[in-house]
Amino acid sequence: ETFEEISLHAEQGSITGISHTADKLQHQAQKYALREVDKMASCVARAAEAQDQKAVSNLMGELEATVVQTGKALRDVYKHSSTTLDDA
Repeated sequence: ETFEEISLHAEQGSITGISHTADKLQHQAQKYALREVDKMASCVARAAEAQDQKAVSNLMGELEATVVQTGKALRDVYKHSSTTLDDA
């Protein structure tokens, strides 16, 4: 949800919105110990704070890939743990 919000701000060219939402995503990632998402959100936030639109654009693809990979990994872990519990 927060990633979609960052993407929307990027489409609108709102560097302030990107910065604010990337900070929000970074805090959520820290809360759940999602280090890779935390790291990429931090990079996007720093680029936005520096008003570097080109860097933000370049980093958005990496952030999206990281969010997708992390989500997939969490689903796989949940699926595996549910299967293990059902077998017990």
